[in-house]
This record gives sequence, C-alpha cells and structure tokens, in this order.
Amino acid sequence: MPRLVRAAGRSTRSTTSAGTAVPHFHLVFTLPSELWPAAMRHPVEIIYGALLQVTGDVLAELGRTHLWATLVLHTWTRDLRFHPHVHVLATGGGRHLIVRD
Repeated sequence: MPRLVRAAGRSTRSTTSAGTAVPHFHLVFTLPSELWPAAMRHPVEIIYGALLQVTGDVLAELGRTHLWATLVLHTWTRDLRFHPHVHVLATGGGRHLIVRD
C-alpha cells in the first residue's frame, strides 16, 4: 500500500523573543506524485484537506504530549512547479521542556 505522505525533517534550536531556548523541528510532509493528478482535479475538496488531516494525525501520534505546531500548505515550488507539501514547525517535546529562570 503506498504511503499517503512522505516526511523529512531536521532538528533546530532557536530563541524566542522572551529569550527562552525552545528545541523545535522543521518537518515536510509531501504528497506522493502518484496522487498529484487527483490533487489537480479536486485540490480543496479532497486532497489538501486530507493531506493536512494526515499531517495532524501523524503529529498527534508522535507528540503524545502538548505539542505545539504551525502547519503551512504549499502547492508549488519556488520555480512554480506543482509540488503539494506541508511545512511543519513543531516544538521538540511540549510545554514541559520550556525552562524558565
């Protein structure tokens, strides 16, 4: 059975405006090219909603704690080639990892 999404990610560390170090991950969930024709015919009604739902389900399963995330749907590459994918910026483990002095 083909996978609905392909994911790749990398861990980064940044500092919030309050100065607290927050470990986070940048993940990319990509719609397989086999589903691109359906995405061109029924993008909003079926495919993009399902892509965001699957992404959210995967994050919920992986997080299992208070995971904070921002999801951004991109449908084209920088050079305007069709390539539906979701960028995710997710905290690395939830609220309990934020240390306050």
